[in-house]
Amino acid sequence: MSGKRVTLRQVISEVRELEREKWDVTVTWSGLEIRAGRKRLEGVVTDGPAKGCRFGFTRHGLAWVCDRLGMPVEYVSGLDPKMAARLIAYERKRKKVDEFDRAFVLRGWRDLVRGVVSPAYVPIDDLEALLALEEALAGKPVTVRDAFVGLTRTEVRLTLDRVSSDLGRSRRGKDRAHAGLYFVNSEVGAGSLTLSGFVFRMVCSNGMIGGGWQPFFRQRHINVKREEALARFRWAVGEAEQASRQAMEQLGEAVDRPVKGGARFALKQLAVRLRLSRQATEELLRCYEWDPHDSLFGVVNALSRLARSRPQEERFRLERFAAEVLSRPDEAFAA
Repeated sequence: MSGKRVTLRQVISEVRELEREKWDVTVTWSGLEIRAGRKRLEGVVTDGPAKGCRFGFTRHGLAWVCDRLGMPVEYVSGLDPKMAARLIAYERKRKKVDEFDRAFVLRGWRDLVRGVVSPAYVPIDDLEALLALEEALAGKPVTVRDAFVGLTRTEVRLTLDRVSSDLGRSRRGKDRAHAGLYFVNSEVGAGSLTLSGFVFRMVCSNGMIGGGWQPFFRQRHINVKREEALARFRWAVGEAEQASRQAMEQLGEAVDRPVKGGARFALKQLAVRLRLSRQATEELLRCYEWDPHDSLFGVVNALSRLARSRPQEERFRLERFAAEVLSRPDEAFAA
């Protein structure tokens, strides 16, 4: 869905379609056989109400198995299914995991295990969280800038159409920023339900997560009551919106704020702090040259532009770091 213009309602519809074929099964190690299928590793439930259930594993699901057995998933996933099944059986026997026989929950979709979680896991699933977001935004026109709906993680970035600021003009054209929200959730233990403020620069499609390092709402899927968590999540929508408004105002003020030594020098300093490779540092400086502003604005813009080309986790980290630099530049450059 990323890259296509969609509405929040369309994102919810896609999530609802996936929901139709999701399933949960509680098993124990002794009631689970892992063996070689024709082209993949397969799990088979051998005991309990779900006896006979057969499935493959996503990488995240297999990673849980490998982690419990002390094996790197990168190695196991690269093996022939027969060899991988033999290795798993050997490690199960050697480490006597079946004797502990603790229950765990397989979270699946169609014939795949998406992930494995504890029975104490509280499922605040994508559909109910996105419906809560839609409810909290009722009456406010929004535009989805980017959406990823996956089996292990869902992310949505949206902007508030009526909350924007004119940043003047850049050499790329009229420059305008929109305040917005960044939603992230995992149903399979790959991350918490989070909501952050978000600023979107129209001229270059750069994004930046506002509010410094921490999101305005973060809820792990454990030790929580679902309804209470969703109520706090709805409340946090307004707080995250306010944070994105403030970050947008700071971005406008940053155009006239110089940085010691100039923007290029500052970016090299920050690249060291971020432990960027030489290649990534050179790319960061090219991002600056794309639309150079010798100011705090130029530094933040280069960081957020670099983030666009990075995988999801690194993109999240870089955009949040750009927000920290914007909100606390003296601390950022002194570190």
